[in-house]
Amino acid sequence: MKRRLGLVAVYSLSVILAFELAGRVNFFSHHDLSFWTPASHLAYRFYPNLKPITEDNRLDRVRVLVLAASALNPGWSDFEVRLRDQLSAMLGREVQVFNSSMPARTSLDSYYKYWFLREKHFDLVILYNSINELRANNVPDALWRDDYSHYAWYDEANFYFRHYPLTRYWTILPFYLKHLAVVLDRKVLHKGQKVCYNGERTRPEWWRFGATVKSEKPFRQHLAHTIALARTKHEPVLVMTYAYYLPPDYSLERFEKGQLDYAQSAVKGSPVETWGLPANVRKGLDVHNSVLREFAKTDGVFFVDQQALLGGQAKNFIDVCHLSPVGMEQFVQNIVIELLERRWETQHSVESLPQPVPRQEPHSLTTRERDGVFPQKLSPVIPDTAPPSLIAPAGERHPFAFGHQIVWQGFHDRRHAGIYFYDLTTQQGEQVLESVGPDEVFPRIAGGRIISDVIDGRGHREIYVYDARTKQKQRLTGKHAIGMHPDISGDLAVWSIRRDARAAKYDIVLYDFTTKKEIRVTQDPGYDDVAPAIDQNRIVWQSLRAGESGIYLCTYDRATGTCPEHRLIADGGGRTFALGEPDIAGPLIVFSKVTAATHAQTVYLYDLTTDRIQLLSTRPGFQQSPKISGRQIVWQDQRNGVWDVYYCEYDPRTGACPEERITHDPWTEQQPVLSDNRIFWEDYRSGHSILYMYEMRQ
Repeated sequence: MKRRLGLVAVYSLSVILAFELAGRVNFFSHHDLSFWTPASHLAYRFYPNLKPITEDNRLDRVRVLVLAASALNPGWSDFEVRLRDQLSAMLGREVQVFNSSMPARTSLDSYYKYWFLREKHFDLVILYNSINELRANNVPDALWRDDYSHYAWYDEANFYFRHYPLTRYWTILPFYLKHLAVVLDRKVLHKGQKVCYNGERTRPEWWRFGATVKSEKPFRQHLAHTIALARTKHEPVLVMTYAYYLPPDYSLERFEKGQLDYAQSAVKGSPVETWGLPANVRKGLDVHNSVLREFAKTDGVFFVDQQALLGGQAKNFIDVCHLSPVGMEQFVQNIVIELLERRWETQHSVESLPQPVPRQEPHSLTTRERDGVFPQKLSPVIPDTAPPSLIAPAGERHPFAFGHQIVWQGFHDRRHAGIYFYDLTTQQGEQVLESVGPDEVFPRIAGGRIISDVIDGRGHREIYVYDARTKQKQRLTGKHAIGMHPDISGDLAVWSIRRDARAAKYDIVLYDFTTKKEIRVTQDPGYDDVAPAIDQNRIVWQSLRAGESGIYLCTYDRATGTCPEHRLIADGGGRTFALGEPDIAGPLIVFSKVTAATHAQTVYLYDLTTDRIQLLSTRPGFQQSPKISGRQIVWQDQRNGVWDVYYCEYDPRTGACPEERITHDPWTEQQPVLSDNRIFWEDYRSGHSILYMYEMRQ
């Protein structure tokens, strides 16, 4: 019996090894990858042009990521060169354009590529998708899948990215078996019912099914997910309508004979039938453009209506969607104009590099400010008399206060930043940690301990704690782990973590300084848990599970070392794009919500005592980044055209929280926090962010 079991084991291992070797030969021999490449690099099988982007760690230039298809691909146009040259001229700095555009790709590919690059920093992300989604519409309704898995290409791609946690193991076997299953299904089991690989034409007899624009819903979702990811990375996004031109006398025969009024080009264009029937393609592009225009007013999004500016003009096109040199010149110029009008260049030009910044005196008060609810005392946090070691010439970001102590991220230049600490009572401070690169980090302080995520020289994001009493620092994350968004309360700290660079999702962990133990708070295997906040032993965070964006809570029990979680609030599976940015103080939780209908962002309060949720402001505009201390709440508000700081104090007896506008100036004031009747925020009156403070009556 033992001999038989041994033979079975040897045979099984031999079969597994044979499939592993066959998969590596099949996958890597065609994609310029080493035979020993780990499974995490299989993404390059789908998107080979991501490899040089992941290997580029230069931070001394402006970094622009392009997520598009053939219209912006170097094989079809000189978009990349034109954009680089114009942005460099505008900024007076070197610009690196990372063009991940590939023919026949869709908005789902753009999301997957951006997700794969989630650890890379970009100063601008450009989205330009639409027409390739229409090819997917050319199937009977019974075969349609919202995740495009009726395409064999996406059946494999979806499996890979949904099961990315498996890539932490060296083997590629699960992905090769999926590949074989897709081939078997397409060529044998459901021959003629599976759509071909992306990039090939669909069956002409199915073109009539493209009259129903089934791609509208997933197209909107892919855009929303990509923009939401950009928001978590604090990266601006440029969204554009899709420019096209379809001559009124179009026919396939006239196109192939060159009898249409398209511009002449050395590049051969594609007939409309590549994507379906002309009438269906026109309808689908119009529907998608309507979806794209919905995002025009989304916070953090630049928008160019390229169809309104270029569409319908034959000189701009060589076919229905690919631009002529004249069209591409105007296309790029439209982008530059939008960036100039929205003042994107003020953050990335030569003038934005480190230079001495004069600190302005507090502005003169209006009558309303003098006679308002609070006596006004507005001033920079760090006085002019502070030593040079406390001055960050390239900006002060992300303040956080505990009592009379405050911490923040200060930028020396685009490559170096530090975590600073300052005591308002003693007027003494110091730099306590250092971070490399332009990425934002988020320091917190409680009881003399300062915790922050920092970027080391290798580009890894780690969690460190500095004890201001003992002057000692300690790394809390493992060697290969990626930690971000920490928070601290008393002897407890929390943060989001990926166990290594290949892990697919973030979890929430808690560290107990008393027991010196780390506890995993979240156990969900498939979705990200991010942005935790802690007060005493209560933890809240944002999660995306089962298609719902929700706010979760757990209460830590030190005796048992457990923190059982439960869901507090969810968006109902698509009625809102996101619930996020939670913060907690006692039984009160604040959070933000992005609605699907208007893309407006609003702030809410949840009282655990009464189980009541209420909107803090009903005024139009964007409200976000809420913070709470005791019963006092602050947030940033764009109702007046620029970001201002607003405040309210919650009365649990009546449920009222009357709002008060704190700042009244014509420049950006954002990221407010409060402690001990003081409000702190980033203030841009000097061209760079400087921390300002507002003191209220006790």
